[in-house]
Amino acid sequence: MPDARVQAAIDNWAPRFVSNGVDVNDFQRTTARIETWDEWLDVWAETAGEHEALVVHEVVEAEQARLGAALHAAEVALIEARDRISHMERSVFWRLRNLLRGNRG
Repeated sequence: MPDARVQAAIDNWAPRFVSNGVDVNDFQRTTARIETWDEWLDVWAETAGEHEALVVHEVVEAEQARLGAALHAAEVALIEARDRISHMERSVFWRLRNLLRGNRG
């Protein structure tokens, strides 16, 4: 059971927190863990840390996805370049062969 000061803050500040963008579930979950006024800031800092960890996780996931896409694009480009070089080598081979045989085509 929260002390009187914490309970007054919860009762009076809930609409302000929510209207300023704090998710109502976060507000309820966070304030449910607060018993004394001295805990107020630390418990809210824990909630902020949880969200920060989620952001870091999402950034890492997004970077891994971008890196995977970039790696795939690089592989495709290298395969295509290799195929074009192979095609050009065959073309040069046949042209040289025709030239050596006296054909100009």
